[in-house]
Amino acid sequence: MKIAKLISHLSGLLRIGIPVSSGSGNAGSIYFRHSTRTVGLLAFKHALPPNIMPLLRTTRLTGGGAIIGEHRIHRWVVDSDQHLFGYDLSFDAADGTAAQRLVFSPLSLKPSQLTPLESRRRQLPVDRLPSPQALRLGRSLEFSLSTADGRYKVIERINFS
Repeated sequence: MKIAKLISHLSGLLRIGIPVSSGSGNAGSIYFRHSTRTVGLLAFKHALPPNIMPLLRTTRLTGGGAIIGEHRIHRWVVDSDQHLFGYDLSFDAADGTAAQRLVFSPLSLKPSQLTPLESRRRQLPVDRLPSPQALRLGRSLEFSLSTADGRYKVIERINFS
């Protein structure tokens, strides 16, 4: 009963998540911002009673990064067990409007092509990616991203201006 009450108490916090990674940069004439936060009980294991801790994995998300190009962004998140997962985001102007047409695809770079710190990591496949869509400049898009094995789920927020 106490575990159910604790989980119920944390349910509001589970929607908020804990920040994992954020950054920004220029992608041609577009300024890109991104942030990632965790979803699920693992995000809050530091707030759980000690008798529940053995039930949770000790692996945690520790950061991430992005390589920003003219019309493509490679975005990834890393964990403490030498894994990473992520996506590629291609974009271009949508029909002369103040919007960008976004197309998501699996991360195309190998860990060794990212940064020297990531070169030893093993890449985890993602479950599914958002469908192509338009994002108006100055607006944000928020979507969930999970690994295919269900180990991690994060909320990703991106913005172009």
